[in-house]
Amino acid sequence: MQDRSCVRALRALMSATALVTLLSAPALAGPPFQTDDPGTTPYHFFDVYLASDYTRTFGSADGTLPHVDINYGLFPSANITVTLPLADAQASRAPLHFGYGDTTFAAKVCILRETDTLPQISFAPAVAVPTGKPELGLGEGNERAFFPLWGQKGFGRYTFFGGGGLWHNRGNGNRDYTVGGFAVARDMGRGLTLGAEIFGQSADTIGASGSTGFSLGTIRQVDELHKILFSLGRSIRGTSSFSGYAAYEVLFGPRARTSASDENAKS
Repeated sequence: MQDRSCVRALRALMSATALVTLLSAPALAGPPFQTDDPGTTPYHFFDVYLASDYTRTFGSADGTLPHVDINYGLFPSANITVTLPLADAQASRAPLHFGYGDTTFAAKVCILRETDTLPQISFAPAVAVPTGKPELGLGEGNERAFFPLWGQKGFGRYTFFGGGGLWHNRGNGNRDYTVGGFAVARDMGRGLTLGAEIFGQSADTIGASGSTGFSLGTIRQVDELHKILFSLGRSIRGTSSFSGYAAYEVLFGPRARTSASDENAKS
């Protein structure tokens, strides 16, 4: 049921690359990648993703249409996040099911700032609440908790980030499992960023095996406050799968309101 993980809350993330039999991990990822980065939302700002993801294997297909990730900069070096998914799932030769999926609540706290020699590191715990219907493939049916560390270091136009952590996975037949990933992104100029990642996880159920996958992604900076994100990926070990992710991101907060007021004053 790893593919149905995408339907779960944490897909925010990057479910698109959840292709690795798709980490049963919900979208916690830094869009458009499954691998997260340690960056936090600016203080008193909202960072909102309106996104959709899709994952297909030989026996099933699932995704979100859409899901919303809402991030808020609660402190100068910390943010909180809620992921609200409208999920869909379809097993082989079965009807398509559509409805609300599992909700995810998360936080991210920067514990080390990047310097010329040191990377930035953040702790980003999350809890996935079983608000969906697992009998329809729209949720996991059990509460789960994630305890990861993410790091990042920039070198000119290149940014390297990655990390991972432990999922506490309750429920009959389930087992705790680890996930991790590594990604690189390059600033191509003119608001365009290209990136790639590789990631994997250990088995999340008794008798299952782990998985590994990769994805390619792009971020288009429309202006200071708006972005368009996209990625495609597939598995290279474990259940064969293909996935895609697309999102529109908007950032708004004090500076955005101030800029708007200044513009109105000038006109």
